[in-house]
Amino acid sequence: MGRNKRLLPKQMDAAGAVFLQRRLEEMGFSFHLGVTPREIARLDGRLAVRLEDGSTLETDMVLLSAGAAPDLSLARTLGLKIGKAVQVDDRLRTSIEDLYAAGDLVEHRGVYYGTWPAAMAQGRAAGANMAGRETAYEGTLRSHRLKVAGIDLVSMGDIDAEGEDECVVLSDDEKCVYRKLVIENHTVAGAILLGDLRGEKTIQAAVEGHRDIAAVRETMEREGFDLSKFE
Repeated sequence: MGRNKRLLPKQMDAAGAVFLQRRLEEMGFSFHLGVTPREIARLDGRLAVRLEDGSTLETDMVLLSAGAAPDLSLARTLGLKIGKAVQVDDRLRTSIEDLYAAGDLVEHRGVYYGTWPAAMAQGRAAGANMAGRETAYEGTLRSHRLKVAGIDLVSMGDIDAEGEDECVVLSDDEKCVYRKLVIENHTVAGAILLGDLRGEKTIQAAVEGHRDIAAVRETMEREGFDLSKFE
């Protein structure tokens, strides 16, 4: 059950979410998407989840995944510039001189990461700058690694194609495999690997390095998404 109308919106594109949902439904899962819970109450020894639309779902157990948000009360008291979180520049400086910030508290270039890899990279850059060694933080590749009901899932970069972006997709219902590359100006901008993680490291290197794949684009599709071409 979730407010979003598709599964894993940060990790999957729309087509991949439909693919995964269909597979999970075959395994016995059911989904209520695009709904908002209003309250959880006890009902005849069970739990009843009442939704905003007036309907009720009965169950024996409720697990909550509510996400997290930074506590910005101190930042507001200090008068720091705040957007989605505390805004910092490429040296992790806040709007107050000699005050640095990093991790789940900050927004950098309009992006709020809220991930461990980003916090580590930001912390290293902030520490270096505070020690007098000028270091620029240029962002962190947005990536996710999950196992969904035993199915491996990795996604990275921009997973939704926009404008003139192209996609290379391999989908196999029988093997529960969905693989997608998003290509922007002949470079790899993002990827989704569901059910088959082969080539993960080479794809990650391609995304991080904005690698030009024009020379292997047609061959890769013809040979069924041959990731060895990235080697």
